[in-house]
Amino acid sequence: GVRFVGAWQPAFKVSDIVRVNAQTKADLIVEILGFQGAAIGQLEAALIAAKLMQPGVKADHGANIAKVRVSVKGADLKAFVEQVAAIGEVAWIDSFELPHLHNVDAVGPIQSGLASGGNPPTAVAASIWARGLIGTGQIVAVVDSGLDRNQGFFNRYNRIGLNNEITDATTIAPPTPGPTFPNRKVFGYFVMPGASGYDDNQSCGGGNTSFHGTHTSGTVAGDSGTAATPNLANYNAGDGMAPHAQLLFLDIGNDTTGCLSGDAGPNMFLAARSAGAFIVSNSYGSGNSGSYNARDIEIDDTLWRTEDLLLAFSAGNDGSAASSIGHPAHAKHAL
Repeated sequence: GVRFVGAWQPAFKVSDIVRVNAQTKADLIVEILGFQGAAIGQLEAALIAAKLMQPGVKADHGANIAKVRVSVKGADLKAFVEQVAAIGEVAWIDSFELPHLHNVDAVGPIQSGLASGGNPPTAVAASIWARGLIGTGQIVAVVDSGLDRNQGFFNRYNRIGLNNEITDATTIAPPTPGPTFPNRKVFGYFVMPGASGYDDNQSCGGGNTSFHGTHTSGTVAGDSGTAATPNLANYNAGDGMAPHAQLLFLDIGNDTTGCLSGDAGPNMFLAARSAGAFIVSNSYGSGNSGSYNARDIEIDDTLWRTEDLLLAFSAGNDGSAASSIGHPAHAKHAL
């Protein structure tokens, strides 16, 4: 049975990484979360009243969890956290780390854990295709830096005849989806607030993006050369895992900075689901903080409320080793 019921104390609200940074006086972007279902205005008003947030600073709500991000100098961090934790409307205080790109090698390693064995891959290596699973009838969403949607992997689709139409990017206000095109390879291209359309090779401080979103989209559903049909993969070098699937691209990249600065919160995933994509591939994340953090919470909350949605996150590029999987791949309900 229940052993204890009590108030949510200020000390319970602070993540370990915020505690450590407060002790070492390191600068930090602090992410402040309200309780589930609370209006963003309540959290904003409480922070403004405590003079911890300036009126007009952008706050956000992740569909069901209000959140505010504030950049705090290391010398002020301890006092800031103590004041924020004392506010009744605050549920959790965490650090925010800008996500970075993952996914560095494909048919054989992913489908069978083997070398592909040539061009085309052997039947043993392409074990999923051998069972007739080539993506037919599926719309897969990919979240990443951007997409060169006019490349040969994404400009042909053969469902009831070959279609070479190209899908342009559209900025949306999630969770409202953008336009979709049922007879095109790129079913839709949604640009998130804070992002800009199409892919780039800029550097966000950790190396160039190297057109990462185009690469990961090709890994998932690229269709090179002869277009796949509903029953045949028609393999060509560069084909993705599901060459006959359609692609819904969710752009969170900035073409000028190379950073993943678009809003990749719960409303983005709800927009994808509303458009018809129930599988979302995410090849990005932040480093391992050693704990369950705010981004993990958002993902779990989203999946708890939308049980027919599958969110897949990359394990990262840092393994194999202990503590090499970052966030939000720590989420309990994500793949």
